[in-house]
Amino acid sequence: MPGSHRTERNARKSKNLLESWLYSVWAKPSSKLCFIFWSVVSLLLYANTLSNDYALDDVNIIRNQQVQKGIAGIPALFTQASLPSGVEGYQAPYYRPFTLATFALEANLGRRAAPTLSHGTNIFLYGCILFFAYALLAEYFFPHRPIIAFIAIVLFALHPIHTEVVANLKSRDELLSLLGGILFLWSIFRSLSKDSTGSTIFYQSTALLALTGALLSKENAIYFPFLLPLSLYFFSPLSFKKIIKLSTPWLALVGIYLALRAALLGIYPPILASNPLFDRFHAVSIEIEYATLLYFFAKYWIMIIFPYPLCADYSYYHFSHFNFQNFQVWLSVLLLSMGFLYSLVQFKDRSPIAFGLIWFNFTLLLVSNWIIDMGGAVAERFLFLPSLGACVALANSLWHGYQWCRLQKLTYLSPIIWGISIFAVGLDIRLVWARNKEWKNNNTLFLADVQKSPNNVHLNHAAGATYLMFAKRQSLPLPKRNLYLDSAAYFLQRALVLYPNYAKAHCDLGRVYFQKQEWHNAEKELTHALNLDSTLHLAWFNLGSLYAQNKNYSKAIYALQKAVSLQPNALNYRYNLGLTYLRANELLEAEKNFEYIIKVNPFYPQAQAAYLKTVLTLADTLIAKAEYLQAKQYLQKAIRMQPMAIELKFKLAKVATQNQEYELARAVYESILQVVPQNSQALQELAKLRK
Repeated sequence: MPGSHRTERNARKSKNLLESWLYSVWAKPSSKLCFIFWSVVSLLLYANTLSNDYALDDVNIIRNQQVQKGIAGIPALFTQASLPSGVEGYQAPYYRPFTLATFALEANLGRRAAPTLSHGTNIFLYGCILFFAYALLAEYFFPHRPIIAFIAIVLFALHPIHTEVVANLKSRDELLSLLGGILFLWSIFRSLSKDSTGSTIFYQSTALLALTGALLSKENAIYFPFLLPLSLYFFSPLSFKKIIKLSTPWLALVGIYLALRAALLGIYPPILASNPLFDRFHAVSIEIEYATLLYFFAKYWIMIIFPYPLCADYSYYHFSHFNFQNFQVWLSVLLLSMGFLYSLVQFKDRSPIAFGLIWFNFTLLLVSNWIIDMGGAVAERFLFLPSLGACVALANSLWHGYQWCRLQKLTYLSPIIWGISIFAVGLDIRLVWARNKEWKNNNTLFLADVQKSPNNVHLNHAAGATYLMFAKRQSLPLPKRNLYLDSAAYFLQRALVLYPNYAKAHCDLGRVYFQKQEWHNAEKELTHALNLDSTLHLAWFNLGSLYAQNKNYSKAIYALQKAVSLQPNALNYRYNLGLTYLRANELLEAEKNFEYIIKVNPFYPQAQAAYLKTVLTLADTLIAKAEYLQAKQYLQKAIRMQPMAIELKFKLAKVATQNQEYELARAVYESILQVVPQNSQALQELAKLRK
């Protein structure tokens, strides 16, 4: 029948189009269609991050003074440390200007669209990484078996461990660093290729720009000039001498970068706070330190194979300390030794599995705390670069396993392998989507991760602080408010059981008791927090507010003065200090604080109202003392704040009359009549003055 023939022709046409499309992706790794394919993969995996807010340390980037200036602030980013003050408990000079420059550019392009624009940028960058990594592997590492390259990049793309990098905006430095490094390797191989469509100089220049951008994005890009000779040895026919000659200039570039960085920022070792919250090896033996580090190194391999559960914080007390009596440590030593020996034995044969193992272990070395203390036990983002090598090793292992099954004619295993593969892909996608939702904001992240790491001091504190924030929301029903406060107290008390000297947890627990109006417990916790850390401005502020609530104004003023001295730009601190002075009848001090607030922020309504009340109280006090000249000045201040307040004008006119300033009194009454022409009181007083 004609209709059936047409249907068959359409089906054949569709099949041919699909085969042509798949062939373009498979056989032309550098094609536009291939770029679209990997971009779509990236979008499908991380589209639900577009509705996410900022989370964790994203705010440190967004609030950067130069970033907020937009394009105008970009030049300054290249002349200073990116995070000069470090993070809590860890200080080290970072130099990542290119990463910050991308955020500054976004600040100019779409302030209203942020953070959606920023999340979209991360998704795009991830797609670019997938595209260039596949091009590198398919064209130059496995040109005769692109299936291995495809499997490796699919494993990399779907890996849930990468959610921290893509969903956490701060980790854009990882994205840019890896993208620049991969583009650097691809450009070098391209420049050596006989069928290259461009000039050698062009691709060498591209490699230089790519590596420079990577180094200015994050310091771990220094690995790539070392990975270049490794890659050339395993996947090119060049002699060892030629490889060394080709790689030396790029290794020299690393030296130049490090020298310039040191000249700009200086050379400072990381500084850790001297407590186990930030220095996990504080007051422990060398044996425990190295045994635990061995376990951590093996833990990274475990996270590659079993990326569940994922957590944003692996600090104290997520992991226990280990010694060489623990079997986990010796199991780690065994696994690492086997990997090292396999790489050593297969190095001469240029085994791709050995290449992947060397890539993984080498790139993990710098961030595994063996050389430089990174300020954290384990971090998922540290696996972003190493995981590419792991995926290459895994893809080759899977391919060789599949080929072995075919040689042994174990055909019955084929559907099992396909079934497991499809299940693994579906599971990975589900894990990625679920983890993306947990990265929506700090609240969702902390409350999800504290369930996965119940012994983590930081996460218990963060969860408690989150519930405290929920309890302080306006128009919240009392039962729900109390439930939030109870949850906050539970997590904060748990944090203090794990680490009793945690000053911030004591402070926040004091704030919980304050909200519950348990004054004695609140004072006890806040005082304890300040005994541990006298620089906690929030503890001083809440202690001062507590004393003011209980009308102990002298103690309240002292505590609030301490809070203001520690945070001079916190206007709410100064406002509460002014209110306390006002309630203590120290009117001149109250006036001074409210004037400062209004000068800094003229649109602070509570401060304006309190300032007006202070000025009027001062005026009434001076009138009672018959000090009319000064009373007049305060009334004039009040009228400038409320020019339409007729009762204030009447009071000013009476003060002027008492002070025998009749012309001023007459002018004030006339101004009242301009607003209310038939005001009888003003007419009578004006008539008296005329007589």
